[in-house]
This record gives sequence, structure tokens and C-alpha cells, in this order.
Amino acid sequence: MTTQDRETNSWAVGFILTAVVLLFMLGGMLAILGFAILLDNRVMESSGDYALAVSPTAQGWAYLLGALVSTAAAIFLLMGKAWARILTIAIAAVIALLSFLSLPGHEEWSIVVIGVNLGVIWALTLHGGELTG
Repeated sequence: MTTQDRETNSWAVGFILTAVVLLFMLGGMLAILGFAILLDNRVMESSGDYALAVSPTAQGWAYLLGALVSTAAAIFLLMGKAWARILTIAIAAVIALLSFLSLPGHEEWSIVVIGVNLGVIWALTLHGGELTG
């Protein structure tokens, strides 16, 4: 193995660890939003212009479930499980899609969550195999 191969691998592992940290951050953000919605339903009040009409209580529980699943996926990804990489990409894609649907009411929040998810997807699709291999 040459020096350049080791540098490539260390960069790849760095990207994967960054994805894991982003997943933990995403889990924290989703948990905060989920608790906020459950404690005060006016946090995500609907103006009637949404493409997806869901009750605030259901949104709160969905965000808490997303937080739990993304945090668990980050833990398994850190353990080097190959299936966790595919699960994590799927979770990030679904959460990005749901955040896209909530853009009309919460632009800044949705853009941050979409950006974090795109970073996770990019890191895992480009460099995901190095952590397990």
C-alpha cells in the first residue's frame, strides 16, 4: 500500500465519520423539533397551503421516530455494519423529502435539514465502503 492509498483511506474514513456526526446532529435537531411540536402544537401550524396536511401531533411523533432511527443508524454505521450504510442513505433521503414538503412554512429549518441530509448521502455514497472494508 502506498502513502497515497493511506491518505485516500484516511480521507474516506474522515468523510464517513463526518456523516456519522451529521446523523447524530440530525437526530438531535429532529428530537428538539418533535418535542417542541408535541409541547406546543402551534410550532407547526398549518396555513392550509401545504402539499401534505398532517396533524401537528402526528408530525411531532414522526420527527421523534426519525430522530430515534437516525441516531440508531449512526451508531450501527459507526460499528461498521454494511447494511447500516444503505439504511442511512434511505433514511436521509426520506427525511430530506419530508423536509422539502415542509418548505412553505419553515424555509430556514427545512433548508438546514435538507443540507445535512445531502451531506450524509454524499459522504456515504462516495466513501461508504472504506469504513466497513
